[in-house]
Amino acid sequence: MSPELKAKWIEALRSGKYKQGISYLHAGERYCCLGVLYELSGGRWIEQSNTDAFRTQYGYCGYLGPSRNELGLSEMDSETLAHMNDDGKTFPEIAAYIEQNL
Repeated sequence: MSPELKAKWIEALRSGKYKQGISYLHAGERYCCLGVLYELSGGRWIEQSNTDAFRTQYGYCGYLGPSRNELGLSEMDSETLAHMNDDGKTFPEIAAYIEQNL
């Protein structure tokens, strides 16, 4: 991951601009921490029918799929961050983890 994208991601997670959600990268007005990264990278969201969730350009709604590699995240890092998000860590707590460990 580029240092610029990492810094932008950390800043966004701490900004309060994004409402945190679970189970989906992006649903309604809420985002997983990985959904914020996808959004910041210019990823294209596709609205799903019969739900308020969105999917990535690759068809994934619960995880990054191939986008993970393009963004410079390992599978392990992606899974760790998804679990942190869904297990109740706040965006600022996740931002601190990213700052120290990625």
